[in-house]
Amino acid sequence: MNCSHKYDTILHMSAYTPLEDYRLIGDVKTAALVNNNARIDWLCVPDFDSAGVFNRLLDKNGGHFAVDANNYNSSSQYIQDTAIVQTEFTQSDHAFAVHDFMVPQPLTEIKGNLLVRNIHGKSQDGSVTLSYIPRPEYGRIAPDCKFNASSNQLSFRLENGTVTLGLPDNTTVESPDTGVYTLTISLQADETKTFILEYTPEPHKVAAKSTDQLEKSTRKFWRNWVTKAHTFDFCRGQMKRSAITLKLLQHFDTGALVAAPTTSLPEVIGGSRNWDYRYAWVRDATFTLYSLLTLGLKKETKKFLSYVCNILTSQEHQQRIKDLTHFYTIHGDNVQAEYNLEHLEGYKTSQPVRVGNSASKQFQLDTYGVMIDVFYLAQRKGIDLTQKHQSIICSLVAAIEDRWHKKDNGIWEVRGQRQHYTYSKVMCWVGIDRALRMKNKLSFDNERIEDLKQLRSQIANWIWDNCFDHKTGKLTQHPDTDAQDATNFLFPLVQFLDKDKDITKTIIENTRKELCFDDVFVYRYRNDDGLNGDEGAFILCSYWLISALAKIGESKQALSLFEKLENQFSNSGLFPEEISPNNGVYLSNFPQAFSHMGYIMSAYYIQKYSPDIS
Repeated sequence: MNCSHKYDTILHMSAYTPLEDYRLIGDVKTAALVNNNARIDWLCVPDFDSAGVFNRLLDKNGGHFAVDANNYNSSSQYIQDTAIVQTEFTQSDHAFAVHDFMVPQPLTEIKGNLLVRNIHGKSQDGSVTLSYIPRPEYGRIAPDCKFNASSNQLSFRLENGTVTLGLPDNTTVESPDTGVYTLTISLQADETKTFILEYTPEPHKVAAKSTDQLEKSTRKFWRNWVTKAHTFDFCRGQMKRSAITLKLLQHFDTGALVAAPTTSLPEVIGGSRNWDYRYAWVRDATFTLYSLLTLGLKKETKKFLSYVCNILTSQEHQQRIKDLTHFYTIHGDNVQAEYNLEHLEGYKTSQPVRVGNSASKQFQLDTYGVMIDVFYLAQRKGIDLTQKHQSIICSLVAAIEDRWHKKDNGIWEVRGQRQHYTYSKVMCWVGIDRALRMKNKLSFDNERIEDLKQLRSQIANWIWDNCFDHKTGKLTQHPDTDAQDATNFLFPLVQFLDKDKDITKTIIENTRKELCFDDVFVYRYRNDDGLNGDEGAFILCSYWLISALAKIGESKQALSLFEKLENQFSNSGLFPEEISPNNGVYLSNFPQAFSHMGYIMSAYYIQKYSPDIS
């Protein structure tokens, strides 16, 4: 290899912030990623799945909003129990702090988004310079911002709104190139100056007298909200951070829960397994509701159930459920087919960068059962099932009856040939089982009950006859392979496998031998899935393993692995979808709702089956 080329590649990749050094802020409609030097590298407006305004996450020239403080030491952290990021800058003769946050939608009457940067002088007088380089439409446009001296604002138009940056008084504005703005302020000790970036359908100026209250009200909002969450003593701090992260990923207006706020962060650096996760996967979201209900957060659960009901009861109810798409846009529409953003080089040159997701056309059989299960859990936690809910459940049951025997693409959205995935059949079994548990609420007559009992047994027998190898004790991914799947760890949790039976322990142990690396890192599967490239260990699968161990009586081992895994993460408290077992590098879209849900649920199982834990 040419050594000069190798050095250039390393230098080029070093221009990107490691994912573990980002923190998420948001207004529960969209979100931004702030690195540990207070540079905002990712922001889409007005919604999670809108086009990016700052896209440096995916291209070093993709636009950002940075504090230029190269000669300072910096450290970053969340202000406790909030979604406010505090970055401290220090050097020998000057120190200041930057507080970055977005104003949660309940606190503002603005119909857009409000991102605030409070800069506070801590010692001596000095100056601070910021680099403002917006690049709307995923970096396609370098806008020529208009400066309004009377209102002290820089603004540019988007197709459906205006982005305005409100400047502190006496800000020096320089523009060495189109769309590049250098902003310099003087800053005295104990003085705070505020930059307010807002998107609105129409131009709007935030009253100056209100800016001092924005951080106070935002801090109060998050602290009041997180106190409602039921957390456990042995992991309270991280449970709160995970709860706040999940809250940040739920759209305030619609109730949709996005899988992650980013697109195309790679499953391996330089690889092509790069997908757009800024949509509401019905399965992912319902799994997330398990954790929200565990935390006692019923309001968020009701909002998502309302989102799903609105989708399923609009236009041809029965047909919509039968052909249930497994994920939707934030506003409940079908997701567009994916296309590539060729002008973006990708995170650490990992291409392609995709928008949209063609997996929306797949058939995923598990969605029906997962939905019934979350309705079941919701009513157990005191949420009333309306007539609309009951009608939807009955339609979901009918869909399972009609389709459980069909092949599908599976939970991992394999883009090759459909299979009879064991996991998909188990979740059909779960759907029928939970419907039977709700038989009185659903007004099933005796004949209906007997029919469903027979179906439940039929599905279970099919799984044991076709997917279980009695000689090896392996439960395989599907009948045509010897490979196992990490979803096996989930089966005791959904009560398909009896926690007290030896066969359950055998299945778990056999799956561990095949899929685990260094005890705690778990791969989803190791067989060929028809896609190029490799992937990291899947965080959620590790938490499934930990939860399963706790449930089958291995609580000490579960706690040990729980602590070992938590030690792999950075102090941001945010989890990726995947992690490299070799070097701890975060992989795939970030932060990932699945992973935070897994943390909360494994903490629940450890707490439940280890009552003496401190």
